[in-house]
Amino acid sequence: MSTDGMKAHGSRSAGFALGAFPQIVHILADPSLHLGRRLADAVDLPLVSFSENSTEDLKQLLSQPEFSQGFILEGSPADRKSAEQLDALFTATSIDNHRVLGLDFQGQAPAEVTDHYIDQGMMWQVPSSSDVTHSDQIQKSIMECLVGLPVLE
Repeated sequence: MSTDGMKAHGSRSAGFALGAFPQIVHILADPSLHLGRRLADAVDLPLVSFSENSTEDLKQLLSQPEFSQGFILEGSPADRKSAEQLDALFTATSIDNHRVLGLDFQGQAPAEVTDHYIDQGMMWQVPSSSDVTHSDQIQKSIMECLVGLPVLE
C-alpha cells in the first residue's frame, strides 16, 4: 500500500473509531471534585477531561483503541457552540448510550449548555446531597443515573 493509501486508511479508521463508542458519560462537574475519576474507576472506563482538551484534541485522543468501549468525559463546554462541536464527534453513538450528568450544586455548566443537552434528551439531573463533600452519596446518585448503560449490565 502506498504512503498516501496508508494515510487515507488511517484517517478512515480513526473516523470509524470515533463513530463506534458504545457509551459516553459526560459529567458536567468541576474536575477538582474528582467525580469523573471516581466514576471511571468504578465502571472501568477511561477518563477524558474536556477542560484540559479542546474538541480537536479530543478528536485525535479518542481515536486511540483504549476509548473504543466508551469513556467518561469530565468538564463543561463553555457555550452551546462548543457543546455542538463536541456532539459532532459522537454522532454515531446511540442517544440511549450517551448520558450527560448535571449536578445541582456545582453550577459549572452555563444554562445554554444544559439546555442544549435537555433539548436532545441526554441530560440526567443527578440528585444532589445536602453535603457536597459527601462523595459516597454523590457517587451513588451518579450510578443510579447510569442504570441501563452497557457498562452497568
